[in-house]
Amino acid sequence: MRYFLLIFGIFLFFSSCQRGNGNAEPVIFYAPVLIAEVVESFPQLVENDFIYIENDLGVRIIRYIGTARDVIIPGVINNRPVTHIGAEQMGISSFAEHALVSVVIPSSVTHIATGAFFGHGITNVIIPSSVIYIGNFAFYGNNLTNITIPNSVIYIGNFAFGQTDLSSVVIPNSVTYIGEEAFDSSVEIIRQ
Repeated sequence: MRYFLLIFGIFLFFSSCQRGNGNAEPVIFYAPVLIAEVVESFPQLVENDFIYIENDLGVRIIRYIGTARDVIIPGVINNRPVTHIGAEQMGISSFAEHALVSVVIPSSVTHIATGAFFGHGITNVIIPSSVIYIGNFAFYGNNLTNITIPNSVIYIGNFAFGQTDLSSVVIPNSVTYIGEEAFDSSVEIIRQ
């Protein structure tokens, strides 16, 4: 989150330095106010080892702060379904800095956001049949040797399964978008 705020603040500063007449008018005083508004609009809550935000659809887990290497993501937090994993719009990896080995994703999840499980040693994950969206770099850089893409998935983002140990993958006909280099070039893709 700190990285997002820093980048957002820098963007605000530089984007506001040039005004219509071409004179440089830094408005650095506005950046902290706008950043505070962004943070306040998404109050972060903590339950067990997960930082999350609530939205109209349920709960979005934005960060894992535990130490376990085998993680079971809860299906319900604060009596609301966990529907999204990842902080996509905030630009951070939800499970960064953890050497995960396996992940259990609950059947309530519909979206696995960009970079959610980026760069781990994950060898085992089951994607439930509730998932419709797998974001860019979602499982990039893991040790996956086998993955089942359920019939519910319609979107697989760029590099979603890049740099893994997959040799082949079956992609159901429900998938209407497969991003650039979603799988390594050596992976045999079978459409069904």
